[in-house]
Amino acid sequence: MKNNYISEQFYYLINGLKINTSSLHDLIKERGHILCHHHKIPFFVIQLVEDGYVNQTVDYKEIISKNEELVFLHPEQINKYNQVEGNVQILIFTEDFLVTSLKQKTFFSLSKLFNAKIAGKPIHVSENFKELKTIFLLISSVIKNDITNKETILNSLLFSILLLIEEIVNENNEEIIMSRESLLVSNFKELVNKEVNKKQSVEYFSEKLNVSVRTLQKAFAKADQTTAREYIDNRIIFEAKLLLIKNEMNIGEISYILGFKDLSHFSKFFKLKTGTSPKFYRKRVA
Repeated sequence: MKNNYISEQFYYLINGLKINTSSLHDLIKERGHILCHHHKIPFFVIQLVEDGYVNQTVDYKEIISKNEELVFLHPEQINKYNQVEGNVQILIFTEDFLVTSLKQKTFFSLSKLFNAKIAGKPIHVSENFKELKTIFLLISSVIKNDITNKETILNSLLFSILLLIEEIVNENNEEIIMSRESLLVSNFKELVNKEVNKKQSVEYFSEKLNVSVRTLQKAFAKADQTTAREYIDNRIIFEAKLLLIKNEMNIGEISYILGFKDLSHFSKFFKLKTGTSPKFYRKRVA
């Protein structure tokens, strides 16, 4: 398996920019061995369903989006496409490509699009679907053609589509309201995604979120298909597999980076969760 498992690279390989568009069908055809398995997203994703539907798992929770719906995904989320039917367009971009002015920096800091409430939740865009599709097509056209000031134009188009999506979200606020439990679970997952290599205890993350462990456990029981402990363990195993696949560090170093006291503890944990040892897993995927 190639070492790019951890990261989607098509914007670098094709156009050298940190923005790109593609149909989801084409992406899965090219890299289904990555996209149809749990993979880490290293950039922002706008996923627009023209017709058909997408069944995917985002942070180990099933998400289904249908005709004229949009899904916004964030860096560090864990994604997996289970089933895709029809026409689905993907727009990816990075923070540093978007934020080139004070106005954009302010938008990035304050917009609802970049908080946990939005990430991975289908948004109905029927009334503005034509405008969204038009901007998608414009971005794709600019990327493919030799145009003066290409990056400036793309930045402007990207900002335009984000402003439009923000307006849609504000107008349809009831569509993104989350229960207190769902929001707590979402914030927990976002925090774990960022800090799992540093801390691994439910107590640590509940303290960071200013709630008791019991409150967090109740939120998971009501709003999710796993427990807080299971989510942390799944994320640790995912990170471990990525590091084993990359083959840049020995297993002892990986154990240390993931916060285990010693190699034997890490090996026992990995085998308990996967049924195989880290050493055998590395050999199998090499």
